[in-house]
Amino acid sequence: ESRAPDALGDRGSRKSDLEQKLENLNKEKHHLVQMLKQ
Repeated sequence: ESRAPDALGDRGSRKSDLEQKLENLNKEKHHLVQMLKQ
C-alpha cells in the first residue's frame, strides 16, 4: 500500500523531468536558429 504513492510521485517527477528537458531542447534549437539567421 505504501508503494502506490511513491510510484505516483516517481511518475510525476519523471514527467516534469522530461518536460524540462524538452523545454531546454526547444530553447537550444531556438538559439541555434537565431544564430543561423544572422
